[in-house]
Amino acid sequence: MICIKKIQLSQETFPVNYYDDEVALTFYCNDKGEKHQTILSLKKSASLNEAVDKDEMTYEELAKLGVDKLENLKREDRKHEYRYLKTFSNNCKKEFLVIFNFKEYREYYSCHVFGVIEVADE
Repeated sequence: MICIKKIQLSQETFPVNYYDDEVALTFYCNDKGEKHQTILSLKKSASLNEAVDKDEMTYEELAKLGVDKLENLKREDRKHEYRYLKTFSNNCKKEFLVIFNFKEYREYYSCHVFGVIEVADE
C-alpha cells in the first residue's frame, strides 16, 4: 500500500454516547468538492499495529503525513489506541485509510480521527 496524502478534515473529534457507537465521518475526497461518507466503529476496524506488522505501511510514513508523532506511534503502551478502516469512494474512485480511536475520559466518550490518508495499491 502506498500512502499518497493526508486529507484535510473540518472536524477531528466527535461525541459518542457509548464505546460501541458508530460515527459518521464526511470528508472531501477530491478538489472538485465531492464528499465521501464512511461509518467509523471499533467493531468494523482493525488495529493499526496489524497493518504495520504486515508491512502494508510504516510508522515513519504515517508520522511524515502528520497522523501523530513517531514516538507516539511506536510506543508499546499506545499501540492499541490506533485503529484503522479502509474505505473506497465511488465518486472519486479513490481508496482511503481512516485512522481513529474511541476514547473514554471520566465516563464521557469521544471519537478522535488522527487522519484520513489517500492510499493506492502498489
